[in-house]
Amino acid sequence: MTVSLERRRGSRVAPEHTPWARAAILRPDQDVAIIDLSPGGALIESSLRMKPGARAELQLLGPSRCVLRGRIDRCRVVAIEPLQYEGAIIFDEPCESGRMGSEYLLPMPTTVGVPTREETTQYETSGRLA
Repeated sequence: MTVSLERRRGSRVAPEHTPWARAAILRPDQDVAIIDLSPGGALIESSLRMKPGARAELQLLGPSRCVLRGRIDRCRVVAIEPLQYEGAIIFDEPCESGRMGSEYLLPMPTTVGVPTREETTQYETSGRLA
């Protein structure tokens, strides 16, 4: 039996719950749409492929610009006609909510919600994670 683990390390919010616009720029010169933001990264959509492992600079647009540097973690096709890609960016450093401009973005937790060996064993036995 496969256990699906949550990868997220921080709360994610849609751009409409922040001062940032949905439209953003992924350097160099790639227009993207923000799907959601967290202190540790962003999920974006673009008509151009993003190369996993590549360095990236995401410019959030709004009352001011916020530049966040990181790397592309993954990319997948989400629509064929027109061709659209969804990609995840992991920021080099977690962003504080003040820098992101929103009280909705919470600081990253100190521990990741990965089940312990005992919890995994219990899940395999009972079908429920404690």
